[in-house]
This record gives sequence, C-alpha cells and structure tokens, in this order.
Amino acid sequence: MDALNRFQALRLFHPFTCPNHPGKRDNDRALIATRDGWRCRHCTYTQDWAHSWMVTVADEAERLESMVRIGNLRARRKNEQENDND
Repeated sequence: MDALNRFQALRLFHPFTCPNHPGKRDNDRALIATRDGWRCRHCTYTQDWAHSWMVTVADEAERLESMVRIGNLRARRKNEQENDND
C-alpha cells in the first residue's frame, strides 16, 4: 500500500487516476492506495488492481533517491573542505 502510494507520487509514469473528474489536474485525480484497493479522494470510484512491478519501481526509486542525497551530501562536504583549505 505505501509503496503504491510512493509510486503514484513519483510521476515517472502517468498515475492511476479517477475517470470521473476529467477537468481536474492529474494530481487532484490521482487514486490513493488503501487496503481495500485504489480509491478516489473525491468520489466513490475504486480500482482493484495494480501492476506488480509498481512496488519494485517505487522501492528502487526510493533507494536511488537516498543514494543521490548521500552523493550530494558528500559533494557538499568535499567542497566545504576544499574551501577551508584555501
């Protein structure tokens, strides 16, 4: 459930959306994963399936994001150390 909601937030692919709100932006139409399936936040629309690979993509994206944050932190520290040595 959490991984599916993370997948929706990634915006790597078009999120699952409610067809009952065509005038709303995708962010507003995006379905929310619950224990009972996907739910629309604005109406009673539900969806009872997801692609199995969506969980893997969400987990991998989160891992890569952590690596990028660590890399950025290391680069910042290196730049600070170089500036201190100047």
